[in-house]
Amino acid sequence: MMNAGKRRVVHSLWTKPMAYNRWFIEGQLDASIWLYALSYLYAKEVADEVILHTDDRGQEILSLIPYDEVLPTLNSLDQVHQKWWAMGKVAALEAEPLGSVHIDGDVFLRDPKAIAGLLFDEEHDLVCQMIEQGHLFTGGYVPQLPHFDHALRNVEVPGYGLGKKAFNCGVIGFHNAELRKQFLANTKMMVAECTQDDFIMQKLDGQYEPNIIVEQYMLAGLVELMDAKVRYILDPEEVHQQRSLNKVANALGYTHIWGKTKYDPEILGIVQEIIKRKDPALYQRLSESLRVSKGATSKDGLKGRKPKIPKGVAPARKTG
Repeated sequence: MMNAGKRRVVHSLWTKPMAYNRWFIEGQLDASIWLYALSYLYAKEVADEVILHTDDRGQEILSLIPYDEVLPTLNSLDQVHQKWWAMGKVAALEAEPLGSVHIDGDVFLRDPKAIAGLLFDEEHDLVCQMIEQGHLFTGGYVPQLPHFDHALRNVEVPGYGLGKKAFNCGVIGFHNAELRKQFLANTKMMVAECTQDDFIMQKLDGQYEPNIIVEQYMLAGLVELMDAKVRYILDPEEVHQQRSLNKVANALGYTHIWGKTKYDPEILGIVQEIIKRKDPALYQRLSESLRVSKGATSKDGLKGRKPKIPKGVAPARKTG
């Protein structure tokens, strides 16, 4: 359990979707070692504790990253279909004390002073990365909604269908127990119903990402229904004033390499170089372990180039 006054950041790694080559990409587990390691190093500069919720395989894969606590919470997801990768995050949030903040393994909190106050703002019911609206919403969400409306026609999901926006949950944390309770109930209900829908399960792969409806679209509607107060890491007013999402992210020292972008070999090479600079001993341990496993996505670095983590957020994509 969370110690009183401790700032607690949470990772989750559910290996089943990656083992099934989510998004038709191979080698995700090896790539995740580097991504989670760098995300951990930055998070440790912000939080008092960095916790990992995973399954038995994930515990082995990330064993060299010195988390403050590793919990096998996600072994409970054996019966959940691998399509629903967001359920790893959901299970981790359910197991955590109120006030813990979950960050994705491809989120890098590069400026702890700028971002700590936003992450742990107890004056708000919810903290999340940002609003997704405009082209992000019309391109990635709207085309999927008729299929989800059909799949959910026989159940009532509180908040689903309200509003024309979604919340990116690269960062997500709850300070309101009732909001969290309903979010958890909604996600489980939606996954149970949508798993029985042949179109969603068989025909959306590679074209759209259904998890963003279950997690991010539903959450925005639920917040509207419950009139909850939200703290955004990337404030929508600032984004509007700057006319640039990346400018706001860069000013905060915040990076989220979402979707398929994080598996780009050049990105992974940069991530490895920064780990090497920040924690040479950890870099050495990870490199040796991956060489032994013979499944590494490791490179020997980017020669002649000063390592620099990509700034801002990844380009808009339909997946992730």
